[in-house]
Formats: sequence, C-alpha cells, structure tokens
Amino acid sequence: MYPVFTQSSIDIRLGTGISNPGIRDIKPITIENEINIHHNRMLTTSLGLNYGMGRNKVFEFISSFQGNANLLLSPFGMDQAVDIRLGSGFSYWHRLESLLSDAGTPSHIPLENYSFNQLGINAIAETSFALTSKTLFGVKFMGQWYKKRQYLFTVLLKYGIQLK
Repeated sequence: MYPVFTQSSIDIRLGTGISNPGIRDIKPITIENEINIHHNRMLTTSLGLNYGMGRNKVFEFISSFQGNANLLLSPFGMDQAVDIRLGSGFSYWHRLESLLSDAGTPSHIPLENYSFNQLGINAIAETSFALTSKTLFGVKFMGQWYKKRQYLFTVLLKYGIQLK
C-alpha cells in the first residue's frame, strides 16, 4: 500500500532549484523555505522565503531575496498519495545585480551595481508525493511577474515534513 498524506494542519517544505530572471544568461541557484497552513483538504496558505545567487562566464552576478504569500488549491484533495496544487499570490523581490557596463573602453569595461525592490504576482503548479505519512517529496514550478516587464521563472525540488 502506498503512503498517503495525513490531515495535518501545518507542514514545512525546503527546496532547491534553478531560476531564470531573464537577465543576460545568468541562472541563479535558488533555495526556498516554506510553511504551509492547511485550512481544509483542498485549500492551503503558503508563506515562503527564497534566496537566489548566480553568475555567468563574464563575472556578472545576481543575488536576490524573496518573500511569497500564496493561496493554493488541491483540486483532488490532499488525502491521496499524490497532491497536485495550483495557486497564485503575491511576491516581494529584492535583487542586487552587478552587470558589465555598456560604457568603457575595450580594455576596461566596468561593472555597474544595481539594486531593485519590486512587488509582483505568482502563478504556481506543484506536485507532492507522500514518502511516509509525515514526509513528502515534490516538484514546484513558479512564474512571477513584476513591473517594468521583469519576470522570474523557477523550478524547485522540495522535501517536506508535516508538523501537526
């Protein structure tokens, strides 16, 4: 018999993956810490903190911190061996960039540093598989859109523990 999710009210999920912020060819590695509060067998609120960091071959660099608040729906319920969740929410993205300048001479191209704080919206698709009645493994796909045509797409592998 396969393990199934228990009717827990809170779980913690840790994840790691890769992001695509659409800035040059930098693909930051992302770490996510998330707490989920289950309101019933179909509705969950999640609060997450993400940290991402990456560089490319010409030493351009991105470091980011995110806070996410989402509402997720499990259309088939959370009491199966597989939990599929779809949702949306809001995001705060603080990003530091160090990029090559368009100015300068061929022998000396300086790096320019930028800092951004933006609010955006999220779209999430996530699948979790019960390993035991209290642990899970999952995959999360997240798209985020911000002002000034900024975006972030992330794929994460996640491990979770049900607390209560």
